[in-house]
Formats: sequence, structure tokens, C-alpha cells
Amino acid sequence: MRQARIGRDRRAASSAARASGALAVGARALGASAVGALAVSALAGGAVAVAALAVGRLSIRRAVLRELRVGRLEVNELVVRHRDVEPVPAVGHPAGDRG
Repeated sequence: MRQARIGRDRRAASSAARASGALAVGARALGASAVGALAVSALAGGAVAVAALAVGRLSIRRAVLRELRVGRLEVNELVVRHRDVEPVPAVGHPAGDRG
């Protein structure tokens, strides 16, 4: 019973990771910046994590973290790496027009 639940949770985490990556690729194809596409992926992943926590399926979260550790979630791995990067204001933004 426990093994079946763990397998189901892993499949759900894997599906969520693929969906998150697909959203990022789709956003990029529609012209979003790379950072914007990563944000879409992060939001999708965050929504899945919040839903998993809401129904008490912490094992889904653990499975996602395990996938991240072994490098299978390339898009989400980039999101993690970019969390410490200071955002650069865009040209046309008051903070970005300082010359």
C-alpha cells in the first residue's frame, strides 16, 4: 500500500515537472524573455507544491526535490540558480534609464 502511494506520488511529481517545463518552453516560444519563462515555470511549480501541501502529500514535494537533486528538472534548477540574481531594470523603466 505504501509503495503504491509512493509510486503514485512520484508519477504525479514527474508529471508536474514536465508540465512546468512545458509552460516555460511555451512562454519562451510566445516571446517571453528567458527570465519570464523561468518565472512561469517557477509559478507553475509553486502552485503544484502548494496544492500538494494543501492535501497533505508532502511526499510529492520530496519527490520533486529528489528529481531536482539528480538534475532532471533543468528548468526548475535554473530558477533555483537565478533566485540570488539581482533583477536588472528594463530600458524605459525609471531605474533603467540612469546613464
